[in-house]
Amino acid sequence: MNTRVISPLLSLAAILLVAGGCAGVEKRTYNVAVKNDSRVPVTVWLTKDGPLYEDKWKSPEDLAIETRRAGEMIPGVVVQPGQTVSTGKVEGKFAPHSNAILRVYVGQHNFSDLLAMSKGAPDRRDLELRQGDNEFQIVDRNGKMLVERTNLPGSTSADAPK
Repeated sequence: MNTRVISPLLSLAAILLVAGGCAGVEKRTYNVAVKNDSRVPVTVWLTKDGPLYEDKWKSPEDLAIETRRAGEMIPGVVVQPGQTVSTGKVEGKFAPHSNAILRVYVGQHNFSDLLAMSKGAPDRRDLELRQGDNEFQIVDRNGKMLVERTNLPGSTSADAPK
């Protein structure tokens, strides 16, 4: 077998795979507003569910790995009852099939608490964001706390625990 021919072909294939992987990167902009009309505070966090890694999109898990210590100060935002918060325009670079995610944690939590709540935990909701404006309202309804998308016709809601 002639390795002089195979080696350059493998190198070319690797270069094409890497270059092709970058071709689908999209720059997206989001503006997220959360109004808390419930009776308890909530903690909100903006992150991604896939590549590309960017500082302003770090999840609590990314931050813990990076710092190697779970300090109690968090960059998430606590939204008190009756309060509305907004991100303003936040840009990011996303690989295909990666999404911007708004995490809503029921209650006011420290960093260690957030790390203990994995996806699907009773006190956490992960909401996929749409490019552009995203408005959510936290409400108490029939004894349950709901997260409702309010800026779209036929708004949807996600159950949150009491």
